[in-house]
Amino acid sequence: MIVWEEEFPSSYRVPWEVIRLVNSGVMEDLSWRHDPSPSFGARLKDKNWVRLWVEHPIKEKRLGWRDRFTIVVQPELAVPFGWKLLGTEDRDQAVIWMWKIVSERGPRCRFKVQA
Repeated sequence: MIVWEEEFPSSYRVPWEVIRLVNSGVMEDLSWRHDPSPSFGARLKDKNWVRLWVEHPIKEKRLGWRDRFTIVVQPELAVPFGWKLLGTEDRDQAVIWMWKIVSERGPRCRFKVQA
């Protein structure tokens, strides 16, 4: 199930590179109806969460973060925000950072991909 597509308009245009990481089980879709934008992430070995927020492409329509892509570390998913690691407009930079964080700090387990 792809939650972000149900909760947010298609105008958010989540990059295919992010969806590919979700589909391959590296990250999971963490989007929720009360969130300001779609988000994707993984639980790390230290039990924190790393989370990539994908804001609206049009700056004036952004509700949570100023940057299009923001990476944070959160102690729990219920905590709305955490320690900001990166804020960028560059999709490739955000995807590379997420990949490095998840692979270097190691997710606790790989996510099961549901068809």
